[in-house]
Amino acid sequence: MRKSAGRIRKLHRRRQKEDRISDLPDEVLHRILSSLSTKSVARISLVSKRWRSLWYSSPYLDFSDVNPQVITQILDLRRNVFCIKLFRMTGSLGFRRFLDCIDRVKKQGVKKLELDICLTDRSILPFPSFTCDSLRNLRLRAKYRWNSYNYSDMILEFPTSYDAVAESLGSLHSLSLTGLHFLNGSFVADLFSATSFPVLRKLSLDNCTGILISLNVSCPELEELELHHVMINGLNVFGTRLKVLSVKHSLQNTDNNSWTRISASSLQTFYWKGNEITENCAIMSFPNLRRSYISYFPFSARKKNSAINLVSAISRSHHLEISFDSLEIFSTIGSAGDLRFSFINLRILELQYVLISRDSIAVIACLLINSPMLKTLIIEARKQRSNPMYNDEGWDSHIHCFGLLDHLEVVKITAWGCQRYEKGVLAITRFLLEHGRVLRDMTINLEASSNWRSIFKSFTRKISKAHGLPVPPDEN
Repeated sequence: MRKSAGRIRKLHRRRQKEDRISDLPDEVLHRILSSLSTKSVARISLVSKRWRSLWYSSPYLDFSDVNPQVITQILDLRRNVFCIKLFRMTGSLGFRRFLDCIDRVKKQGVKKLELDICLTDRSILPFPSFTCDSLRNLRLRAKYRWNSYNYSDMILEFPTSYDAVAESLGSLHSLSLTGLHFLNGSFVADLFSATSFPVLRKLSLDNCTGILISLNVSCPELEELELHHVMINGLNVFGTRLKVLSVKHSLQNTDNNSWTRISASSLQTFYWKGNEITENCAIMSFPNLRRSYISYFPFSARKKNSAINLVSAISRSHHLEISFDSLEIFSTIGSAGDLRFSFINLRILELQYVLISRDSIAVIACLLINSPMLKTLIIEARKQRSNPMYNDEGWDSHIHCFGLLDHLEVVKITAWGCQRYEKGVLAITRFLLEHGRVLRDMTINLEASSNWRSIFKSFTRKISKAHGLPVPPDEN
């Protein structure tokens, strides 16, 4: 039986008035609301009882754009039967109000805490304040006060025993602490172990003070470790599951009784920036290393063995980035004939250095000679105030060592603001084009005079034609 045209129009108008979104499951709507700001969600909750109920039961609470003074009032509107998957709070508030907010979210089974806080009154924060059986991820960052230039306004006090720490937050999977001062620094030195954090997978310490001399990290389940601006003289890291290790600007004043000991056979990513070479260095080889970045300060001759150990540990890397201030180590090791290993797995090499100088040619040559499987070479020249000392025949003196660069396919050279290096860029371009048998792509970004640009065009056309390569087209 066919429906009349009027009835069809009536049904069509009724469907247009229906709220299809409200019919979605709560889990889907909660996800949608989590992508909006808290203020927007609060406005939406005024639409109907359905949306108000969703707001009160949302497991994602982001108060990064809300005055912290009203957070407790909002939490009072929720019923404790609803679990909080994420609680994020940013702003300035008093110490007591801060603890009150933490106590309220703990009662609602919070799983992830992200706190970016500036305490308006200086107080000591006990670490057990965050004790919660459901908590798995904790990120605590002390913000700068408007009239202060340091992080000292938030002081974190740990319990007096490692077992007590395990009882408080031993179930954490991720811990990130930024801008905190540890009251009992000697206790923190051995805190991050199997006893205190048996299931911790990610640890990040940034701009934390109070650690006296050394730091030992040996959590059995740890996969990611970040130590940034943590001033120590000694570092011990042991982790069979560790995949990412980043140590930046942490090992300082290493002239007396300093050490680095790292054992991480599963490591895949290694960042080492702004750290001085320690007197004693025992870093085990990383057989599964995929990517590494090294940059550190100049070292003395008596620390050469430590430098060799560090370079040897990253020799299995597939992608290696080296900054300008660390090439001195390769220069010292290579010139002394102490480079007893090769980068057998290296496929991509990035050099951030003022390359077009007589001294740097030997360093780059040393790396290329010891990278037999290299496919991509990226060189970034940087400005230098003094005129570089350049020998036009420097590259030719290393021809007998290269084995004709049989695997090099891609070369990228950037030398913006380095007009003094035009001859050097021309020399390395000529050398790589002549001896790179399988070279298929070369990109040169050079801020040069119009005269040098014409010389480059003429030169590349001549070399390409001589070696049977595609000839670059003339620009009109």
